[in-house]
Amino acid sequence: MSKLSISKMITKLRVAMGLTQEQFGARVGVTLSTVNRWENNVGKPSPLAMARIKELQNELAGERTGLKSQSNFGQHVKRRMEQ
Repeated sequence: MSKLSISKMITKLRVAMGLTQEQFGARVGVTLSTVNRWENNVGKPSPLAMARIKELQNELAGERTGLKSQSNFGQHVKRRMEQ
């Protein structure tokens, strides 16, 4: 099984959340152009941005599964996004 690149993971997460690059950037605390660079594999998120992206993954997982707190949210979302 191939690993999902950061750029594809971000794109899939953003699309799954129904957000534009601008809206996603606002949720993460970065600009639209920063999200665009990430999605085009021109740059990578900082550790702080990655933490915020993981929070969004957890939020999406909670919405999709109805779960509110479980330590494996990130893994669950990763598996779902790879499908």
